[in-house]
Amino acid sequence: MEHLGLITSDRAKPLTIERSVAFIVAGFGIGVAALTIVFGASSSPTASAIPSSLISAAVVTMVVTAALLRYFYQASSFPPHAILGIAFACTGGLLVPYAYATIQA
Repeated sequence: MEHLGLITSDRAKPLTIERSVAFIVAGFGIGVAALTIVFGASSSPTASAIPSSLISAAVVTMVVTAALLRYFYQASSFPPHAILGIAFACTGGLLVPYAYATIQA
């Protein structure tokens, strides 16, 4: 196998653009969290829709992550992928009743 300049012994080095995008995404997340702390005390009429939306998004994210990890396990037969996939699927399944309860409230 040909050895590329971007590959180390066990993993690929992130490119400069990838690091820049990661820092931008992390900064955006920190900014949103800071704005939430500042403006979170004020109540708004749409505030009741936010928790159910976030929980539903978390359920969808966990199910998609579980599916991706299942495919990774099928491709590589690496047991930690299977274990993590099962953990994400169980967590997503446990959040479904909670999401339903917040929608009904």
